[in-house]
Amino acid sequence: MVKHKVVTTKKSKKHYKVIIIGAGIAGLSTAKCLKENGVEDIVILEAKNRIGGRVWTDRSAGSPIDLGANWLHGPKGGNPITKLLKKAGSKGFKTNNDLIKIYDMEGNVYSDAQLDEADYYFEFLIELVEKNARSKTSLRDILAEKEPFALQDPLTKYTLSAFLEFSLGGDIKDLSSEHFYDDEEFPGKDRFITNGFDSFSHYLAEGLPIKLNQQVESIRYKKDQIKIETETEKYTADYVVVAVPLGVLKENVIRFKPKLPKKKQAAIDRLEMGTVNKVVLFFESVFWEKELQYMGITPPEKGKYNYFLNFRTFSETNALMTFAFGDFAIEMENHSDKQVIADVMAHLNIMYGKDIPQPIRMIRTAWKKDRYTGGSYSFASVPSTSKDFDLLAKSVDDKLFFAGEHTIHDYRGTVHGAYMTGVRTAKEVFSVEQLKKMNEPPSMIV
Repeated sequence: MVKHKVVTTKKSKKHYKVIIIGAGIAGLSTAKCLKENGVEDIVILEAKNRIGGRVWTDRSAGSPIDLGANWLHGPKGGNPITKLLKKAGSKGFKTNNDLIKIYDMEGNVYSDAQLDEADYYFEFLIELVEKNARSKTSLRDILAEKEPFALQDPLTKYTLSAFLEFSLGGDIKDLSSEHFYDDEEFPGKDRFITNGFDSFSHYLAEGLPIKLNQQVESIRYKKDQIKIETETEKYTADYVVVAVPLGVLKENVIRFKPKLPKKKQAAIDRLEMGTVNKVVLFFESVFWEKELQYMGITPPEKGKYNYFLNFRTFSETNALMTFAFGDFAIEMENHSDKQVIADVMAHLNIMYGKDIPQPIRMIRTAWKKDRYTGGSYSFASVPSTSKDFDLLAKSVDDKLFFAGEHTIHDYRGTVHGAYMTGVRTAKEVFSVEQLKKMNEPPSMIV
């Protein structure tokens, strides 16, 4: 593991207790950094019966299926998790967005020229929104005003969904026209992790004290000793790191006593948690082109199973993964398994004919309904600003610290962003503890 050394006044062990709430990537990286620098009294409390948070690999089908994070975004230029993934044994391949075939609803394939034109038009629309952005105005509002054709054209709706809503998590009607695209990214072609992203979370968790099935109900932080209550246990700590998703904070799953500062709570209320859901269908045999990495279709309903990932690109698994974006991602969580399969197969029937086999198995997600997640990843919504991410990163009374992808403006919504906030938060705890030691009166000599 890449070690994150923090300069301290002494090399001795640090005698204070830190409780970290949440065993996702942010919580794990916080604990790892603290432990590497001599803090031994650490406990991670995790509400679920597993670690990883939104890194969740399902192996029930015999091969790893990532139902949460799948891609290493921007593996070059100093991305802090690139080397860590390699050390964790993660394997992947470079994605090639050109290995795709997109169909209209009549079963016709869009030509390369049409796809190139759609890409150029998408970039034009992004620039158009950025030039005409206004406070408290959504991306969709700007398009409706300046380029209404974009909201009607099937292929353009596909790009807005599969490119933008997938990347940012939120529906275009909720994305802030001012702040939707003002984050940063590392260079390099994205890599799709093929043997399970959970190898990374387990690598970070090695040797860390983690207590599962510990849903934190309240945090009392007014006095020097912080008191934490779960459904079954009580804990005390000198410092607490809240590394739960934004969706958990928005739903007030944890009661803070006293309440969080008004500015921080207002930022929580303004920012939103986007939802991207996955549906994986397994088949006895392959009826699609094995060499394609992706397939697409342009249905009238934006975000409805319009993008497919081909598992045969990197494995022997006969499976296709499709996605639900934007508002449809939330809607489909209320659909039965039978309806979801029927809707996905209706698109595949248009693309590959009515004689294709039925799936033998399905796996699906429902991130919005997940009480301990409340969505997939955060985004700058109307009427939030990018400063809200910075507000969420601020500690409270030098006792209560916050980590997670929603607490980093530049790299929000990413695994590497979550990891970076854990390292940052560990350093903040060290800084407060060092300052406290410096301000202590000298010991009395008898």
